[in-house]
Amino acid sequence: MHTHETWTTWTDPPLEELRDKYQTEGLTLSTPGEIAALDQANPADLQQLAAESGALLQEVFQGNYPLTASYAMQVAEGVREGTTNLFTLRGESGLTVATAAIVHHANDTTGNKRLAELGRACKSPFVTVSAKPFLRSRVTWAEQHLPEVDFLYSSVRSAGSTRVDMQNGRNVQGVWWGNPNGIITAGGGWDYTVGDTEPFTCFVRPMHPTQWTKEVTSTVLFVPSVTDARVLQTFIGEATKGQVVPGTEITSRGKTPDIPLKKIAGPSGVAHDRYVVTAQAPHQPNVELSEVNEALREGVSQKLVVEADVATTPAGALIMAELQRQGWTTTGWEPSEQFGICPVLRRINPTRLGSLVMPGHLDRFYKNNGLAGTQQQLDTLYTRMLITAASQPGARLR
Repeated sequence: MHTHETWTTWTDPPLEELRDKYQTEGLTLSTPGEIAALDQANPADLQQLAAESGALLQEVFQGNYPLTASYAMQVAEGVREGTTNLFTLRGESGLTVATAAIVHHANDTTGNKRLAELGRACKSPFVTVSAKPFLRSRVTWAEQHLPEVDFLYSSVRSAGSTRVDMQNGRNVQGVWWGNPNGIITAGGGWDYTVGDTEPFTCFVRPMHPTQWTKEVTSTVLFVPSVTDARVLQTFIGEATKGQVVPGTEITSRGKTPDIPLKKIAGPSGVAHDRYVVTAQAPHQPNVELSEVNEALREGVSQKLVVEADVATTPAGALIMAELQRQGWTTTGWEPSEQFGICPVLRRINPTRLGSLVMPGHLDRFYKNNGLAGTQQQLDTLYTRMLITAASQPGARLR
């Protein structure tokens, strides 16, 4: 075993080993293969299961989860097409009491990497049995059944104790950062609206760590400041116990080049606008930065990724510097769909500051697990986003 693989070792048992445990609690576990077979036997059963998953989301979030009218149909179609891998726990009555999914993410920049999201997970508050093994063992299942996937990623609720009208993000943080070995914090932001606009902290799990390590350590990202470099190096370096540290080079002088900016669909129906700076997506039309600025007025937040083909050149740093002058903040990284990693920037609509729920990153999940620097960077980047937005014209705190 290579030494760099120690930080990725996943020790959670296969879902099949959890069956007996949950069965003693009166719960029935269904895996994607079983749910696909259910559809083949009677398509109406899959439609009902998808509808129950939507109803459970609304139950957990007290009607604040913004589902579309076609949600159940979209889930069922995703299962049939193989783009959605659905997992459920059902109670003795046969109703769904916990649901989770792995959803394949389309590669929009013509790269060769494949990503899948650990998404749409929730458990009924009336069920006392822990769903933590159920949620985490999806990773084990993916390792066994999705060899084509290069990365798993997830956006995890991190609302602090000020969220009193519904469950806050402490429990779900504990699912992942309570035992953080094998995941890498990628950053955070106010990317989703669930009632108010909530903070979500993101993580990534490389499914092929040997190849990913070579890519990250063999390339250099150009960034405009030491602050930007520190964000990337802290998140990745701490999670990998110092075994993977991205190379960076500070570049701050030069004329800002043209920005090849594309608008890409967000990862889910509740995500806000996502943009990518890349020259390698000819099927995606360029958008002007002025259009992006105008779009912010109608939304809550925006996310922008500087893809590897740009980020590994001095132009990447100059573009990041220009974006920061226009109110963007470097908030982390994500896997490149092309090669290695790429920086991520976010910004908030300054007129919507009053709707933001504050994050709460707890010591017992971060500092006590060797992620003190990660916790500090997360708290700092959220604060930096707030300060930057508050300094913009038209800012409203209430």
